[in-house]
Amino acid sequence: MKKEYEKLLKKTSVLLVEDNLELRSNFKSVLLTYVDVVYEASDGQEAIDLYMKKKPNIVISDFKLPLVNGLELTTFIRRLNKYIPIVIISAYTEKESLIEFSSKNLIQYIVKPIDFDEMKTVLSKCAEELIHHGLLEVYLNQNTIYSFSQKVLIKNDEYISLTPNEIKFLELLIENKKKVVSLEMIEYEIYENEPFTNSALNNLVSKLRKKIGDDSIRNIAKTGYQLII
Repeated sequence: MKKEYEKLLKKTSVLLVEDNLELRSNFKSVLLTYVDVVYEASDGQEAIDLYMKKKPNIVISDFKLPLVNGLELTTFIRRLNKYIPIVIISAYTEKESLIEFSSKNLIQYIVKPIDFDEMKTVLSKCAEELIHHGLLEVYLNQNTIYSFSQKVLIKNDEYISLTPNEIKFLELLIENKKKVVSLEMIEYEIYENEPFTNSALNNLVSKLRKKIGDDSIRNIAKTGYQLII
């Protein structure tokens, strides 16, 4: 593995989804030699909840899962993020599933038992994708960077903290940087478990603009917001 990728992976978090406790524990131990944090889920619904809460950099999931299977999980994540590296693991090759997964932009579909040398190669591919799509550090303007791994703004070499909702909103804008993020998506992604009002959103946007730059976030009247980078 390239040293550049090793260094980058040490800043990343992985969502590991596996219902077998022993396999998950062993897999986690191996992953932690390459990455910073591993979030564990034992079923697809728990994985969705963790993904929404933790926003990991990489997702590695078994195909056969309780409640929500790997294909359904991948479909859910892809609706929100087109570029996050996703790796699916299965005990056997399922041709129909492989056809369905072909449209999901997977890094790889791996058949068990897992060859950890192969996994090292897969993680290198994940690092390459993260770099290609700017999913670890994004330049918002000439002086300001957003760090996905540290969840902070870096402006003129100074670290600027963000509130949980500012993080969610900014990452949503970055993930959809060439599109307008609708008010409906903002309500679902950020205010799912709390009241959604225009004043709360306006206050959130205003504070984030002050931290990034006044012209950083464009308001599309009665429609949504777009990040200008």
